[in-house]
Amino acid sequence: MFLVTLTLILGLCFGALDDLPLLSPDEVPQNLRSYSIVNNYCWLVAHMSGKIGSKIVIDGGTAKYRLKVNETDVAVPDLNGHTVSLDLSRDFHVNEPKLTILATKTGNTTGNWTTSDAPVVNRGGMWVIGNDTIIQGGHFYTDNRINTSRWHVTKDAIPGYSMWRFTDATNKGKWHEETFHNGTEIIRTVSGASACTNESCYWLG
Repeated sequence: MFLVTLTLILGLCFGALDDLPLLSPDEVPQNLRSYSIVNNYCWLVAHMSGKIGSKIVIDGGTAKYRLKVNETDVAVPDLNGHTVSLDLSRDFHVNEPKLTILATKTGNTTGNWTTSDAPVVNRGGMWVIGNDTIIQGGHFYTDNRINTSRWHVTKDAIPGYSMWRFTDATNKGKWHEETFHNGTEIIRTVSGASACTNESCYWLG
């Protein structure tokens, strides 16, 4: 129920936004490129989310950001390179959720994935174990505008299957790649269903 509600919340947007001029990420002036879903939120889709205590942790996905450039309101479609949380123990406005940035992924300017940080993907899987958040799989989105994003990865640079852990998601930090032991090679999949028990986590579909 929490994740269904969250998807509806993060799918809402100001009705007039679709009428705003669109800018590609590389068309945004340098001094405005630090936008995020925390400060320039409009909508977010295809993200991953999981509940830790009273907070929802959100990662990845594709967003549309609302900016003012040269005194004109514009919309910027881009990937979401931030891991954020939403505190469900506090009231918030559905169009202005009080999100907190937990981590910002490195990104790049060359189309090559930075292997020291988790990639930004759509429709991946998220597992929550205690206070740890684990992401895996997912789709590397491509689009004429989003191809200019600092988080975009070119087709020939897409990595194989990987799993990333964020320890203690209540504090700011960094994603770290998980090391596999005694496992078998896994093919990257998308749009499955994630679930965890006290002992194991599963990815279905």
